[in-house]
Amino acid sequence: MDVHTANPSTCLETRRLFRPFCAHQMPADAAARLRSHLDACPGCWSAWNAYRWHRALDTDLGRALRDFLGEDFVPFHDSSKALAAAWDAAAPTTPRQRADFFRASTDYLYNSTIWTASGNRPPYLAQALPVLRRLRAAGVIDYGCGIGADTLSLLHAGFTVLACDYSSPSTDFLHWRAARDDVHVRTVEPGRLVPPHGADTLWIIDTLDHLPEPHTALGEVLAAVRIVITENLHHGRGHGNQRFHHRMTPDALCAFFATYGFQAQPTIPATRHLTVWLRAGHDAEQVSWSAKAASSAAASELRARALRPARTARVPGRSPGSPGHETSTAFPTVAEKKRD
Repeated sequence: MDVHTANPSTCLETRRLFRPFCAHQMPADAAARLRSHLDACPGCWSAWNAYRWHRALDTDLGRALRDFLGEDFVPFHDSSKALAAAWDAAAPTTPRQRADFFRASTDYLYNSTIWTASGNRPPYLAQALPVLRRLRAAGVIDYGCGIGADTLSLLHAGFTVLACDYSSPSTDFLHWRAARDDVHVRTVEPGRLVPPHGADTLWIIDTLDHLPEPHTALGEVLAAVRIVITENLHHGRGHGNQRFHHRMTPDALCAFFATYGFQAQPTIPATRHLTVWLRAGHDAEQVSWSAKAASSAAASELRARALRPARTARVPGRSPGSPGHETSTAFPTVAEKKRD
């Protein structure tokens, strides 16, 4: 079936298009129609959930989730529906209630893992690495790090990284995977991330839409960094129907970042899933990257790490004062290896 002419209006047509839809190979209008069909058709949604699980189970990340959860692992768990139902049941209204919801959510752990392991998560880091290197980025705050899909890859790529998120099953999984790789990851809760933190880059992917008050959450960080990487704000932000999303329009987000002196840079095919933000007046020559910048070497490096066999490791605790979860705001100066 030609993905450029497909009209996914029936269940059969929809299910035949799962592969290109999962890999973001469909035109935006056709992908939007398929997504609408999934939202309206319980049978196709269940088939989509099963499709992603089948793709995820035999990956390193999928096996790691199974090993991490042990007897509590539930294969083919529909985390999207479960997450939405749990949010509606909890009905959090205050910042503390919202934070406590995410601190306790195993559904979010499943959801982030399956999104990534199935290949449905866009290749943000593969597209960003050449840009970050060209801009001479060194220290990255991964804000909303979750399971650490980007935290660990950024560390392996040679960047200094401070992961920021609520202590939760997702960050437990991050620390478990880091221990497996003999890497120490430092994490800090959002409320404890206060400059000076020594970073030059804010990496905030699939998190802006979770912030009801972005000025409060990000103001001090944006005043200190010179580079911001987000998902493409004009494309693909419609996934997920959970009520915890607070989607600002692209124009509103541009105005928000402009408050801190940042301008969005042009998106090219090599960075089509990203928006790169730089302070106004930054040397334009530094950001005139070309399609060649998205090097196959960077993508191959990430794929090789994704295929590495899983190893058993201890699961750290996840209270804010537990090993790996920092209570101070100091930014690490090196990517630290664990020492025996």
